[in-house]
Amino acid sequence: MENQLLASIEAEVSVIGGVLVSPIAFSEVSAIVSAGDFSKELHRRIFAAMAAMDAAGQPIDVLTIAEWMESKGTLQDGDWGYIGAAARDTPSAANVLAYARIVRDRARRRELIQLGTDLQSWAMQDDAEKALAKLKSAIDAVADAAGLESGLVPIKTLLPVVVNEIDQRFEGIAPKGSPTGLADLDVKTGGLKPGKLYLVAGRPAMGKSVIGLQIAARVVGDGGKAAYFTAEMPNAEQVERLVANVGNIDLGALQTGKLGDEQWSRLTSAVTSLSAAKLWFDETGSPLLSDILSKARRLKRREGKIDLVVVDHAGLVEAGGENRQNAQSTVARALKGLAKELSCPVIALVQLSRKLEERVDKRPMLSDLRDSGEWEQSADVVAMLYRDEIYNPDSPDKDCAELLIRKHRGGVLGIIPLRFLGQYSRFESMAGGLPSWDLPTPTKRNHRGIDL
Repeated sequence: MENQLLASIEAEVSVIGGVLVSPIAFSEVSAIVSAGDFSKELHRRIFAAMAAMDAAGQPIDVLTIAEWMESKGTLQDGDWGYIGAAARDTPSAANVLAYARIVRDRARRRELIQLGTDLQSWAMQDDAEKALAKLKSAIDAVADAAGLESGLVPIKTLLPVVVNEIDQRFEGIAPKGSPTGLADLDVKTGGLKPGKLYLVAGRPAMGKSVIGLQIAARVVGDGGKAAYFTAEMPNAEQVERLVANVGNIDLGALQTGKLGDEQWSRLTSAVTSLSAAKLWFDETGSPLLSDILSKARRLKRREGKIDLVVVDHAGLVEAGGENRQNAQSTVARALKGLAKELSCPVIALVQLSRKLEERVDKRPMLSDLRDSGEWEQSADVVAMLYRDEIYNPDSPDKDCAELLIRKHRGGVLGIIPLRFLGQYSRFESMAGGLPSWDLPTPTKRNHRGIDL
């Protein structure tokens, strides 16, 4: 029983196996434990290798970690089989964070026991004042290792930052986020801000990809750098849409090749403009979350900064063999973490549940988010697209759309009217609101036939 309180080999194996089963979990696990927290020397070597590989942007699995350890001279006889068994005997990473906390708890207990032994030695060798000073220093070290004070910032440090921001707002010089190209959206949200996760949701054919690509085009058009991960559409098709958007060229003409002289001129201008853009595409089908994170990190290391990441659509991203609900929760948390890590906005495009189509009013709500409530929790802004003409062919709002801001952390909610120019693969701000907003409200009659 005493040994179990000081070390849990089972929990250590489960942590290592959990990371091997779901490598994306490493970022969260490493925030809880470090290699030194493992009691078994082999486990320390394996976890240290995982940390080094993650820092280098290398994929983590049984083969790659064994080869990494071998290249560093830390792989010993029998280690490869042990690593494989850890992965094989761990069916899921669902509880890996709980196991990591057990490992951390046992490590802190061992440190406290060692502290008791050291205190006895100090009391025998030093005077009381020196022994107490050593004890205080040692306790602080254990507390720091336990993360008891990590992230704590005194209010005295924060107040000048807040006052400076208030002063900048008063002077009208407060820093703004990157423009999206949709003026009314920028007014409501203040533009795209670093470290924020933006969710654009809608049913099929509403225009999620159009708006994601359009915002990316605006960011790079302003001199920024962006990465666009797409699981649904080939890169060439995305670029064709982008050319139509930037060049104001009918997409149908581009697809048939039947362009007039003016359209050829616009095509040349658009291609020249886009050739200088710092925009990267990745069209991997059913992409792994770990791949998206690694590629985004490598791009930032190579380019020095990145101004936007778009994932289209995030519902198709796989997260290491977990069931769909757990996987989507992992994806949501990881993309929010990526936004903070890279200090850039991340836009995730997601599809809504078809159950909303059973309602009379099919405008989407937060409860229509599929598979996981984690999207609602992790996102800073949730914007939902609705085009009435998809459901009502005779709609007065033909070629129009509503962008419904259903969640805005620290900001206002509302409806942003947009004009949809499908032939140019573009949305535009719409002054004055939707046509249906100007229609008279039907009069109601009471039971005596009097207009109300």
